Amino acid sequence: MNINFQSRKTTYILASISIVLFIIVAILAYVFLIANPSKQYQVIDLRNKSITEVETWISENEIPEELYQISYEFDEDIEKDHVVSQNLKVQEYITEETPLRLIISNGPDPDKEIELIDFNDKTEEEIKQWFDENKFTDVTFEYVVSEEIAEGKFVKINIEGNKAKRSDLIMVSISAGKDAIGIEITMPDFSNYTKTNIQAWAKENLMNLTFQEEASSTIAEGKVISQTPKAGEKTKTGEKVTVVLSIGNGISVTNQVGKTSTDAVNWAKENNLKYTLKEYYSTRTKGTVIEQSPASGTLKSGSTITFNVSVGYVPINNYTNRDRQEFITYINGINSLYNSSAKINISFTEQDSDKTAGTILAISINGKTINGTEMVPPGTNIVVTVSKGKSINVTSYSGKSESEFKTYLSNNGLSAGSRSEQYHDSIANGSIISNDTGTKAQGSSINYVVSIGAYGGPSQDLYQAGKSFNNLQNEINAANSKGAGWTLNKQDVGQTTYEQGIITEACSISGKTITCKVSTGAYVTVPTFTSNPCGNVAKCSIDGLNYQVSTQSEYSDVPAGTVVSMNPAAGSSVAKGTSIQVVLSRGPQPVVACPGDATGNGNGDCTCTNPDYEYDKNSNSCKLAYVTTPNISLGILKGNTYDEAVTNVQNAYATVGLQNNLNFVKVSKEESGGRTPGTILSIDPAPNTRIHISQTITVRIAEYEN
Repeated sequence: MNINFQSRKTTYILASISIVLFIIVAILAYVFLIANPSKQYQVIDLRNKSITEVETWISENEIPEELYQISYEFDEDIEKDHVVSQNLKVQEYITEETPLRLIISNGPDPDKEIELIDFNDKTEEEIKQWFDENKFTDVTFEYVVSEEIAEGKFVKINIEGNKAKRSDLIMVSISAGKDAIGIEITMPDFSNYTKTNIQAWAKENLMNLTFQEEASSTIAEGKVISQTPKAGEKTKTGEKVTVVLSIGNGISVTNQVGKTSTDAVNWAKENNLKYTLKEYYSTRTKGTVIEQSPASGTLKSGSTITFNVSVGYVPINNYTNRDRQEFITYINGINSLYNSSAKINISFTEQDSDKTAGTILAISINGKTINGTEMVPPGTNIVVTVSKGKSINVTSYSGKSESEFKTYLSNNGLSAGSRSEQYHDSIANGSIISNDTGTKAQGSSINYVVSIGAYGGPSQDLYQAGKSFNNLQNEINAANSKGAGWTLNKQDVGQTTYEQGIITEACSISGKTITCKVSTGAYVTVPTFTSNPCGNVAKCSIDGLNYQVSTQSEYSDVPAGTVVSMNPAAGSSVAKGTSIQVVLSRGPQPVVACPGDATGNGNGDCTCTNPDYEYDKNSNSCKLAYVTTPNISLGILKGNTYDEAVTNVQNAYATVGLQNNLNFVKVSKEESGGRTPGTILSIDPAPNTRIHISQTITVRIAEYEN
């Protein structure tokens, strides 16, 4: 059939058909949109909501599984099974490009290390409360006989050091006193006991209880599978009891290493396990599971499994022609990402260049210079070549003017550094004596020394007779600090009319050496006195000498007030201003009658009739001098602690007034042979010994950490 497309009739028919088809398509599209609207999912604030609330919200809004992702992380602040964070803000929409990602708290990190407190002298309840507050997960108490530690108090812990992980198996030993351990009892049947009931029974009977967990298809979760000793068997308080609890059917862990993170997450969801994803740089394909924990074994439903997922190689950008510090900051940032797994190392080499010092000239990896972004495995070593600027060979400008030197520095891109001045015998004032030389980077500062000419010597007025030698010395020292190179000699001259430190005649100068005679001070002769030279006062000054009349005058056969001695002695030649000690007689010593409990020889020498007493001349009386230490055994003085033992000894020796004579010595575990702290090892002198009341008594006591 032939159709004439140029005829008006044909054109009209075709146009009519096109319009009808357009209308039909529009109607169909409208109907489709009405019947199948594109559903949108608007996010609410889910933070701090429970996982149950989240699942209810997801179900009510019919959000497809592919549009959300839930993972778990440890969190110290957010309650377990509650939302820690969400990636989308409130009222934002969930899309395939931006699915909703929620982080759920898995509670505190069981592997976090906690610093332990000092448990000494704490009760079981106090210790248990502390471990509960710090969220430890595996703390067991055992009960031990102790004659020294009170019942219910701390004895020891199985952890060495002062820190422990929350998940560590911790065994705390509690004192059961002397008699509570070893009492025979019959084991109950734990079949219908809860874990709390079993713990209460073990505590009441001072049993060392250990729980274990196993999967079981026949025993409900939390119920007892077995117990040791068995129900009905005889045992004793203080013995070990092991109870195996069911975790239900349990989930056999399948190793997901090598699979995709999607596969691993789906497996966890299918097995009702919580999961945590941790990302690491790796040589494995991006998105591949590189490690999991636990890798095997059996878990109970709702447990958490951690997957370490690869994000692939580490990207290293090219920082050529940028500053060295910028690259260091960039690499530090890379190394802090993805659980600090990049571990990129940098080493620097320097070379001459016209570029500014510190500019990166090249970056190479395994001997290959990179030009763009390079993907490298974790732990890669990177060598960075950095400009140290253009090197200049700086020469000596000694003898040339300072202005010439500065022009030289400027012309070579150098700057003037530290400037100092020195005397110089041959280099003119204002000229360079010395400067830094050798190879220097362009832009370096060059230090230099400028001559202030030759030192002409001190002023004549400084070294004449009667002048201070100290002033002359200060002048020479100041000049020598600037390189003058002069020498000052001092010759001491005694018994002159000049005061100490004064030049006695004009100093002589030979070249750069000055020699001076210096007075050691004016001398006078100590006069002879027969009585107090100061009259009724204790101090006076006569003829340039200072007299001090002794207040501790002596008994003497010469009349009271007569000079007994002088120091220095009369007639001595001493420096002016010297102090003279004068001792005066108190007259003959009076004879004192001995007290009634002493005998004497008529000359004031008395002897006490009681051998435990000594005669005191000042008070003319007999005083107790000897006592006998307490007759008591060391075992009775023993304490439960070092401090308690000290108190016991002090109380015993106070009965004879010797508590202040005690010297206590702490003895280590090794030295004491492992004796219990608070044990008295020795007392010297021994108990029941006659000693002088001034004698020291040494007490050695065991003291150390258990």
